[in-house]
Amino acid sequence: MSTPSSPDQPAAPRNDGGALPHLSRRAWIWSIAGLAALIAAVSAYAVVAAQAQKVLFQDVGYSVVDEHLTTATFDVFLYADGVATCTVRALNEAYAEVGVVTVDVDSADGAEQRMDTSIATTEKAVTASVLGCTFVSADAG
Repeated sequence: MSTPSSPDQPAAPRNDGGALPHLSRRAWIWSIAGLAALIAAVSAYAVVAAQAQKVLFQDVGYSVVDEHLTTATFDVFLYADGVATCTVRALNEAYAEVGVVTVDVDSADGAEQRMDTSIATTEKAVTASVLGCTFVSADAG
């Protein structure tokens, strides 16, 4: 049973199921402006970080020739003059490395290159991919 509230007693809190309090128009504007500024800052950081990369790669495909040979195709993008070294590996069904090769990519041959490489394997591979590429040195020319 409820008792009526007297003028001296504060009104009982409204039970709206735990919803968040409503924001004023000014609070919404500041919240949206802050969120937009945060997104702009993160985007700017991502652009600067991407431009700092001197070499990027993208797997294109692979082919299992036989038990002891697999080929891999990948693209390399060089953003500085020099040489990059890419490590390409072949894996078996248990994800164990069964073959590995390093490939040097020279920017003198172009800033964007599609590479095809053969990987000698100790047993039949089921996949091949680039483990990573690192920028090694600038051209001596």
